[in-house]
Amino acid sequence: MTDRMGESVPSHGGNLREAARFFGVAPESLQDFSANINPLGIPAELMALLGKELDGITHYPDPECRELVRGISSYTGFPDDWILPGNGASEILYLLMDVMKFKRVAIPAPTFSEYAQAAARAGSRVEWFPAAQAQDFKLDIPGLLDFLAGGFDALVLCNPNNPTSRLLSRQDLLFIMQEAEKRGLFVVVDEAFIELTHKGTAGSVAKMGWMGKNTVIIRAFTKVFAIPGLRLGYGLGHPDLMGRLRERRLPWSVNTLAQCVGEYLPMSRDFLARTCAWIGEEGPACFEAVSRIPGLLAWRPETNFMLLKLPAGLSGLEFCRRMAGKGFLVRNASNFRFLADGFIRIAIRGREANRQMVKAMEEAVAGC
Repeated sequence: MTDRMGESVPSHGGNLREAARFFGVAPESLQDFSANINPLGIPAELMALLGKELDGITHYPDPECRELVRGISSYTGFPDDWILPGNGASEILYLLMDVMKFKRVAIPAPTFSEYAQAAARAGSRVEWFPAAQAQDFKLDIPGLLDFLAGGFDALVLCNPNNPTSRLLSRQDLLFIMQEAEKRGLFVVVDEAFIELTHKGTAGSVAKMGWMGKNTVIIRAFTKVFAIPGLRLGYGLGHPDLMGRLRERRLPWSVNTLAQCVGEYLPMSRDFLARTCAWIGEEGPACFEAVSRIPGLLAWRPETNFMLLKLPAGLSGLEFCRRMAGKGFLVRNASNFRFLADGFIRIAIRGREANRQMVKAMEEAVAGC
């Protein structure tokens, strides 16, 4: 996307320096509400482990990520051979699409754009199933199953979904997975934000007994542990498939510091519980505050971000520009499939930061 001067607008959230340059403000002046990162920050125990491991960057990381895999195994309950760490969840996604080379991939949308990009790069044909605003962006499950009868070989689901913040229940998602399996479809479920829901991983479908050979769960530690700069995700799937992906993975793709997370995982229970409690409190509070702004339409969040629609006549770019001028970076969501200009995604942060952001939003839409 470009503005009227032809300059490129950042296409993802979290690109603080580029966004600051684009809007003509200092990076240090911005509070970042464009990236959906846990506002509790990096856990203290993990930060201590990272500091202790700094000397280790003079050596190559373990290419097999053995300690990290053992930590993820303890965290998820999956055996080691069902686990594949990657340089962010995106590495697992791109590896999967490249290895499987699906012919036709079904993707409900609006959703994260990398699914389609990874599929297209592997030569797959992508077809979209719309989750409509009229239904509050909730997935029409009977409609989706009818859509899948059209000869697809893969389905990609994001749960909770980015950018709509919609969370399918475990029961509904398992039903979709089972019906897709009956049709011979491969199912990819992205649970990158599952720990940032009020139930946490209790709402996940990552259980061995529920996953056939044609199911992969993709997760990330980036969001929940506030470490996007370290790039760490993982895939859960049948050992035969994980072995194929492992053979195609670039060597040393997970760095030494990222592999420290494996040592932290057994200590993470309290932090994860505090995270669930935080989203249970701050999500509804932020939604109620935003919903009181005249002219704004907000959808109740089920994870740590919220989708909004601006008043008629106010473009997403202009709103982002006004917010940047007030010290807040928000995500222009108009480049998501099926979202027109005027849609915005905001992260949910701490109570005081949210209060300041809401006040700035009130001023930014005043008079519209």
